[in-house]
Parts: sequence; structure tokens; C-alpha cells
Amino acid sequence: MATMTVPQSTVQANRGASVAQSVILAFLYCLPAIWSLRFVWDPDIWWHLAAGDWILQHRAFPHTDPFSAYGAGRPWVAYSWVFEVTAAWLVAHLGLIGLVALQSALSAAIVFALQKLIFRVVPDFMISVALTTIAVIAMDPIFAPRPWLATILFFILVLNVVLQVREEFNHRHLWWLPLIFLVWANIHTQFVYGLFLLLLATAEAWWNWLNDRFSVLNRTARNAWTIAALGCVAATLVNPYFISVYKTAYELGTQPAVSDLIAELQSIAFRAPSDYLLLAIGLAAVAALAWRREDRPFPWVLLLWAMVSSFRMRRDVWMMAVVGTATIAPALRSISLSPAPRSKLQSFYPALGAGLLLAFFCGRPSLSPQRLQAEVAEHYPAAAVKVIEARAIPGPLFNTYNWGGYLIWSLPRLPVSMDGRSLLQGTPRLQRSLDTWHGHRSWESDPELQNANLIIGPQDQPLCALLRRDSRYELIYEDKVASVFVKREQPSTK
Repeated sequence: MATMTVPQSTVQANRGASVAQSVILAFLYCLPAIWSLRFVWDPDIWWHLAAGDWILQHRAFPHTDPFSAYGAGRPWVAYSWVFEVTAAWLVAHLGLIGLVALQSALSAAIVFALQKLIFRVVPDFMISVALTTIAVIAMDPIFAPRPWLATILFFILVLNVVLQVREEFNHRHLWWLPLIFLVWANIHTQFVYGLFLLLLATAEAWWNWLNDRFSVLNRTARNAWTIAALGCVAATLVNPYFISVYKTAYELGTQPAVSDLIAELQSIAFRAPSDYLLLAIGLAAVAALAWRREDRPFPWVLLLWAMVSSFRMRRDVWMMAVVGTATIAPALRSISLSPAPRSKLQSFYPALGAGLLLAFFCGRPSLSPQRLQAEVAEHYPAAAVKVIEARAIPGPLFNTYNWGGYLIWSLPRLPVSMDGRSLLQGTPRLQRSLDTWHGHRSWESDPELQNANLIIGPQDQPLCALLRRDSRYELIYEDKVASVFVKREQPSTK
């Protein structure tokens, strides 16, 4: 039997193309990590670190708040404990570079998973890279060391499984989902997004069965999706707080008026290029479904949900980017080229290259421990904390919302008055704190300010300007970042 010999030039050309693709993918996987080295600007990472430290030190899980004066004795759930313990352990052993490594690894994993999802739908290298790059640019504002990075990753994994099962009718893939939800429910309360996605697919299976009850295929699909959904719900209950994580997820999503006070919970303002890119993705996704004449409800409901979530809340812009590009991809199948065969070893090269690139960027002098500490000191009251500790100034402490997390982590002996855990603080307290620091007329009547012995806040806040002129308070330290006041002893009246 005659065999065909592949010309050596063709082999070399394919090898060169494979190397070029591996290099492109390696840079793509690292793109958000390189862009988003702004972790020290994120105010919430600090209380996450403090929670991780508390769990590691006590070898237990907190059920009441251990960090704030207001929250003392009040119920509190460390719903992101896996992320917090991981971050705290990395910082304890690697310093702040550990946060850089954690953020970089999660960001690269997100891009890797999204590119693989798109490439499976439309097996064309350039199309998958282009769509993934567009999604990454649209998601750029949310690449920060937060538990929501794990939510984005797990959502992509679940979406990939759901889409694959719907297309191939291979329900064995569903048995991976409970394991994903087991981990997800211990990292972030937005695991409920994944459950809702699974609910949509399960509802579609039931709808198909109701329309044709005699179909063995529809009955099998209905049973498989239902069992998988119930298994995933059961898996989410394997956590230190059992069903309380659902209560916390509900309360976080329904806090009254809190979205008006916290920037990440507000709707996108269409000021940045990424906002308009997100809108373009949404419009293109609608056009793609219309062009395919999609008459099944699942893709339309999924896209509508992604639109509402992303345009309603800045922290959820990733959903439109992910769902939108995954919706656009099938419409591009007709122009895709057949992918060149790649071995498992060749598929490993991009991940290896990305790891080497991340190691290189994390090892730069600009990310040295000294430089990272200096970066922190430019945005947080690091020097002021040293003065407070050196003088052993007692509390009670009065502080701003954005600095509460950092003070929990850097000044653990003094319970904070306010921090980024908005669910614990409540909307009225958040509004009152903002009014006080903005110097509104009622600032003097704030009971927490009246009871405070130590006040620390950004030196450009209106309240700091008022306290400098108030004889009841003494300015004991000030730099370009922070002002520190203590209450003067008032003469007793008999």
C-alpha cells in the first residue's frame, strides 16, 4: 500500500505556525495580568487578607464579626474563606508579591478558559484569539484581586459544559459540575449565577420533554439535567455555613439603595472605551442570534440576563463579555478554517509560555517588596499607622469606608468604625459615614465621631479641614496621604 510523504517544507511551515500560535496565546493569557497590576488600589483586598489571617490563626470560621466596633457580636459570614486563606497564606510567605501572583494566575486562567470555550465553538485560531481579546479588553475594569475572579473562571467552565452538552447531547460532561460548585460555593456567593445558568438549561430540557413526551432523547436529557442541577445544589451546601451562604447571597443582591453609594455596584457610565466595547459586544450578539434565526429560548434568555446584569452593575461587566463573545462565535463558523492538528504537548506550550511570562513580570524590580510597599503607602495610610502604633494611641477609631479594610489588616488591635463589608454596615450607616466625611451640616451630631478618640482619614477630606479648625481635636500627624486627629481632654464642669 502506497503512503504519502509530507514535504519537509510543509512540516517546517506547520511547526513554525504552531510556535507562532503558542507565542500569541502565551501573551494573550498574560494580557490581563500585565494590564491590571493595580491590586494595591483595591480597598477590599485588605479585609479579605485579615479574614484569611483570622481563620489561619484560630483554625476556625468566624460566625460573628471580629473586626469592627459596630459589627462586634453581629452575625457575619466569611463566604470567601478559600480565597481569603489562600491570599493570606501567599502574603505571609511571599509578601505582597503573593497577591500579584494570585491575581495573575486567576486572570490567566480566565483567559485560557474563555479562549478554549470559543475555540471549541468555532475552531479557528485567529477568530478565537480575536474574540477572546475583545472580551478581555471589555472586562479590563474588573481584573483585581477579588474572589469574583474565581466566579468568572467557574462561570466560563460551567458555560462551556452547558453549551457542549446542549450541542453534543453527551450528558456525561454534567458530572463535573457538582465538583465545580463544591469549590465555587466556598469562594464567592456569586456561585448562584452558575446555578441560574444551570437552571436555564434544565428548564429548557423540561420544556423539550413537555413538547414531546414520547421522545426517549428528551426524557434522558430531562433526567440528566435535573439530577445534575440537584447535585450541584447539594454540593453548594458543603461549606462552613451550610444554607446561610444562600441568605448572604440574597442579602448582598438586594441591599436597598446601596448601589447609589458604592462605585462597583453602580451601572456603567459609558465614559471608558471598554464600556462602549461592551455595548458593541451586546449588539453583535443580538445580531448573531437573529442572523442564525435562533428560535430556542435558552440563548435569548441567557443573553438578556447577561445584558441586564452587566449594564446594571459595573462589577458584572464580565458576564456580557463572556456570554456575548460565546454567542457571537457560532455565527462565525462558516468563515472559520480547519485547525491544524495539535498534539497535547503542543497545546501545553502556551500555558508554559504564559507561566514563564508571568514569572518574568512578577520578578521585575518594579514589583519588588520595597516598591510594592511604596505603592501601598501612596494610596493608604501606611505611615500614619506606624505613628499610631508607635504612640499606642487608644480607640475608639473613626475612619473612612475605603480605608476600613486596610486598617483592619494593618491596625488589628483597633476595631474600625466602617469598612467595605456593606452588608454588615447597612445602607443608613454607609450614608451617614459619607455625609460626615463630606462635612455635611450634621457632621457634628454623628454619634460614632462623638465617641471616637482617634480619627484617621484622607487629608483632603472636608471633615479633616473642619477638624483642623475645631478646638476639640488635635492634629497629631499629617502627610500627603492621611491626617490623624485625637480628641482633646475637655475640662470637667462641676
